[in-house]
Amino acid sequence: MLFFSGDRVEPKHVHISIAHDYKQSAKVWLEPETKIEMFGKLSERDMNLCLKVISKYKKVFLEMIERKLNNEKVKSIKIRKI
Repeated sequence: MLFFSGDRVEPKHVHISIAHDYKQSAKVWLEPETKIEMFGKLSERDMNLCLKVISKYKKVFLEMIERKLNNEKVKSIKIRKI
């Protein structure tokens, strides 16, 4: 799964994609609270796993989004265990 963000206009959120199919990605708001906007092609099981990842790494996601908004270098993070 790939988590990514790039929208400067909307509140902070992540898109989640499987197999680089960005057009059918899921969308989860990070602020003001974690909330599913759309599932995209993710199954309910996959979305539940993603919500666990987001819960555990929300602070990191928000930090990376903020860095991107400030035109700072953003790094990839590897998630090994949930």
